[in-house]
Amino acid sequence: MKRILKTLILTVIVSILALSAISCGGGLNGRYVMDDDEAFVTMTELKFKGNKVDMTEYGLTVEGKYEIEGDTLYITVEMFGMKTTEDFAFENHGDYITLDGVKFTKK
Repeated sequence: MKRILKTLILTVIVSILALSAISCGGGLNGRYVMDDDEAFVTMTELKFKGNKVDMTEYGLTVEGKYEIEGDTLYITVEMFGMKTTEDFAFENHGDYITLDGVKFTKK
């Protein structure tokens, strides 16, 4: 009986940990650089860590927060006391991502 109870408790704990990992698993980590053939785009680099992102645009790097909901990536930045959120059509291909169809390769 004790062995069955221990096995049951261990199974529940492992299940909870697995579900936690899955629910947190959609995040990004690392540095992504825009491909050269997308030169018309002003955003050239993204650095993700946790729920934060450093976004380089027009040569200026701004820190913000990001969130992924389905196939949309939301980036929220605050500048001069104003908070702005931009949304992008998002695809994660592992070694690169696309935002509104623009390719950013992981470095």
